[in-house]
Amino acid sequence: MRYLEYLRRLMFSPSESWMYFDQRAQKLLKKPDLSLSDVAYVSSRDYRVWPEPVYADMINWIAEALQVSKDSDLAEIGCAAGFVAYGLSAKARSYTGVDLSPACARLATRLRLPNAAFIVGDGRSVPLEDASVDRVLCTDVIVNIPDERIYENLIREMHRILRPGGKILLGNLNDTRPLRADFDARIKEYSAGLPPYVEDEARESGKWMPWHFNRIAEYRARHFAPLDCDPAVFHEPAKFEAIGSALGMETNIISAHKLYPYYGFRYSVVYTRAA
Repeated sequence: MRYLEYLRRLMFSPSESWMYFDQRAQKLLKKPDLSLSDVAYVSSRDYRVWPEPVYADMINWIAEALQVSKDSDLAEIGCAAGFVAYGLSAKARSYTGVDLSPACARLATRLRLPNAAFIVGDGRSVPLEDASVDRVLCTDVIVNIPDERIYENLIREMHRILRPGGKILLGNLNDTRPLRADFDARIKEYSAGLPPYVEDEARESGKWMPWHFNRIAEYRARHFAPLDCDPAVFHEPAKFEAIGSALGMETNIISAHKLYPYYGFRYSVVYTRAA
């Protein structure tokens, strides 16, 4: 979208899913040096959940599941501010992050990852050429999409940009098979063991937020409900198997990485396109 249209939507449109992450990215646009906890914040990830061993375990798990190598051209759909790219991009030949949020794409670019580019785009029509990448990653995105028609179209778009023999990873989907009460209990148990959350006062005060975004945030606070991300939903693995079959792709349902706090309650999907 053009910049003035982007600003107009931010100020006057009712809440759209991308706006929540965009506003979080805006708060960091002028920060001199970005850290992993900064980009985790933009993705609405709690920095306490991602100490270095857990983050490294996730990155290595993604690289193994997708068989990423220095010969891989990788695209991430829904990259936010580059939380995964921060650790994964160096393992690929090229890395293209696509996100609906202009502020997220701008912030991710400021990470200065040498082989990565970040562009604004809609998953319903990914702005990449047919068969242009070897690997596609989409993690912690479909978990917030309840409409099967929307995420099926998203998967079709990933299939379109994938080269023959390439792989797609849909990461971190809430599993319908374990008891919901057990999942809730696990969340409560894990959260109770975390250290106290320390708020970034400079970020929350608007210190690093460009002035015009501050004015837009103030306007929205007066006229709209607070922005929020879409609630997580639960998906049956069989639905993704059916989509893969319809597209002629091999489908594998795999577990989350071993150090993930909700291991056993979330799953991922790996598709392989026929060579």
